Amino acid sequence: MNRSAAASERNIQSAIIDRLRWHGWMVRELSQPRAVSGSMVGMPDVIAFRHGHTLLIECKSKKGKLRASQHVFRAEILTHESSTLRYVVMNDVDAFARWLQAMQDSDEL
Repeated sequence: MNRSAAASERNIQSAIIDRLRWHGWMVRELSQPRAVSGSMVGMPDVIAFRHGHTLLIECKSKKGKLRASQHVFRAEILTHESSTLRYVVMNDVDAFARWLQAMQDSDEL
């Protein structure tokens, strides 16, 4: 059964953070309980570091949509994406686990 089928964005984020830490990533939550301003607008919910690699993760519920500021951030960061910098939008914990494992297995992370 898909564990995140009816999960809230917060639950998905917590599960992704747990998975990252279990795999040895240093994790910081960037999501805020209130609106942000300035250069933080559009930033993803989670940033994780391990062995010279950085993951930027935007967590959404199944019905969640990117806000305009998040689309702008995504467009800007994708021009910088590389084997050491990855940006993903995830709304499914199992899909994230498969993606992370595939990246680690391919030595991209």
